Amino acid sequence: MILDIATSCGKTWATSMIVTHETLSDDNATCIFVSPNPEILRDNVSEIRTNNYKYYITSGKRMIDTQSRSYCTYDGRSSPTCQIMCLTADNFVGFVTNELNHGFISKLKYIVFDEVHLPEVSKTMWWSSLLPQSAQFILLSATLGNPSESVDLLEKIAPTHPIKVIKYEIRPIPLQRVMFKGCDYPKDGFRCATLKGARRLSCQINQFDPTPRDMKSLDRSCPIPEDREAQYYAGQELVDTIGHDKIAEAIDRDLKEAVVDPTAENIHKILAYVFSNGMQPALVFHTSSVQTKRLCQQLIGYI
Repeated sequence: MILDIATSCGKTWATSMIVTHETLSDDNATCIFVSPNPEILRDNVSEIRTNNYKYYITSGKRMIDTQSRSYCTYDGRSSPTCQIMCLTADNFVGFVTNELNHGFISKLKYIVFDEVHLPEVSKTMWWSSLLPQSAQFILLSATLGNPSESVDLLEKIAPTHPIKVIKYEIRPIPLQRVMFKGCDYPKDGFRCATLKGARRLSCQINQFDPTPRDMKSLDRSCPIPEDREAQYYAGQELVDTIGHDKIAEAIDRDLKEAVVDPTAENIHKILAYVFSNGMQPALVFHTSSVQTKRLCQQLIGYI
């Protein structure tokens, strides 16, 4: 089964709820959640604990445990007594190759690989395929550009297994893209008086899923439906009426005035602008933890 759905539609949450329910309903079943880092692991554990509770008659049995390179919620010198184990990817190989954990692994019903497109998580999937187990693999990724290619590949690998594709492309909250036009050096740091109200941001029209603000900027007389799905389809009709090419030209013109080079200087300036105008907190994303650390060092060095 392939879910081809938009980001933030809740696939991770739904997977977590279904897998934990199915596992906890069977006293002899276990499952593993593989997370790319401790932060995502903690969020997943918190969600599972919030939405599930199981009372065990047998002393010592537990619903959930976690293990990372530096932290473990049970005595790692003995076999785990939980049904749900949440692991970080960097600790997965150590867990599955530990003889103490063979009993847990033999009962595996599911293994969930979150952000499976990341190399460190993909590695755990290949290790899992070598284990003596019959667990169902669940792969979570929001970066597959063309899921139909995955369908074609799977049909070649397992031609007798039917493949179900569920497609839903409407985000619960549409993205409002904003461009930064640049600003002078913030002499007063992240809260600079000269940047307050400087109007250095401009909204970019999302031509594939226009926000209510985008729709009003394209046609002030356009009614905005309250229902999210109706809003999405109304936006598609409006864009088709005006024309994608015309909107793309406007976006290109705006981009010529926007800052697009992610240097430490530019990131420092936009963060200072955001903080100076009360729009914090801000998240700066990068492709990997290594690149994130490098960017932090460059940013601190620049400041």
